[in-house]
Amino acid sequence: MKNYAVVIKLTGEILENSLLAWDILNKKFKVRYISSRSPFPHITLSAGQCHVLENVFKEVKEAAAEYSPFEIHSNGLGVFVKKSPVIYIRWTHSKQLYNLFNFLENSFKKTWEKPEKNFQSEYWLAKTTLAYSDVSYSDLPFVLEFLRTIDFEKQMVAEGLSLVEYDKEGERELQTFYF
Repeated sequence: MKNYAVVIKLTGEILENSLLAWDILNKKFKVRYISSRSPFPHITLSAGQCHVLENVFKEVKEAAAEYSPFEIHSNGLGVFVKKSPVIYIRWTHSKQLYNLFNFLENSFKKTWEKPEKNFQSEYWLAKTTLAYSDVSYSDLPFVLEFLRTIDFEKQMVAEGLSLVEYDKEGERELQTFYF
């Protein structure tokens, strides 16, 4: 059984700013766990395990066919306090984004043989993780000071859904289905 995720790739200025943040985190603080494992900054909408990849492709393709491109808005940085801090871009839960999330949650109920808990409606948060695992609490104030110079309050157009396969080595994009 393999792990898959359905994501929205970042576009436009927020993509550029996210890549700049990854670059600063890597060069200045040697924080690269997320950037070294992910092919692009994204918002994960659904994730789980499945034996039959064709079933996952079918659901993503059908979901993308139901939607048109729509605008979403980021609203700054957030930090989760865990064993290691999680630094992320927060996204406004617009009606369109939440409807797409709900559509995918319902579509994948039978497809995911083991759904990821964080992508069920009671736990889900629209976010783009910039740093996790290799950020220390002692460095956190300095990291945030540098990241505050980047504008993380932007709008972007969600253009489609990308299917990603992931494991302990990282993430790999399989295909993007445009709206």
